[in-house]
Amino acid sequence: MTPITTFYLSQFIGLKIYSPDNQVLGTINDILVRTEPALMDDPDRPRVVALKTGTSKKPVYISFEQCTITKKKGKPNAVCHKKKQVDSETVSDLLPLKQKILDKQIVDINGRKVVRVNDIRFALVEGGMFLVAVDVGAEGLLRRLGIVSSVKAIASVFRFPVPSKFIIWDEVDTLDAITMNIKLGKPFSKLQTMHPSDLADIFEELGRSSRTSIF
Repeated sequence: MTPITTFYLSQFIGLKIYSPDNQVLGTINDILVRTEPALMDDPDRPRVVALKTGTSKKPVYISFEQCTITKKKGKPNAVCHKKKQVDSETVSDLLPLKQKILDKQIVDINGRKVVRVNDIRFALVEGGMFLVAVDVGAEGLLRRLGIVSSVKAIASVFRFPVPSKFIIWDEVDTLDAITMNIKLGKPFSKLQTMHPSDLADIFEELGRSSRTSIF
């Protein structure tokens, strides 16, 4: 069985990327994924393609193919063997997760409700790193604050569990696919599979702009 290592977006934001000789190549500001398979035999999961570094005025997109991610003391370590940049045309077809998904409203297709993305989960396997789920629980917020371990330790003393809830990517549809130009292939394709009465309940939770764009 292929070993699987899991990471979270919050663990990568602000993480330094090193060269093999331990020189800092940049700091990760965002992770970009391809939401549709590039090849016929590719896994049907969003694949990590680029790491965004640089500044807001001069962003630099480093190809993930040149990077090796390892886990040290529960945290990721990023080493890029070559600082190969992804061209602007390719970047325009990718989905930047921090910018477009983190803290945004999404529809939990299975739960038939609107939720907020607190963190994003990746699976690192031999074939690459893939987006597998979004974290919509309180644990995701605590992880981003860097206090999840401390809070869990205190909560366990009082036998008070810290809510943890993940939604696999297959059961997610974003509400901003049109208004924010999110690259998801067919916008709202998963919403179209829902019963009209379930859609009506979701519409009641949305603002006017979201209702209009989805309608």
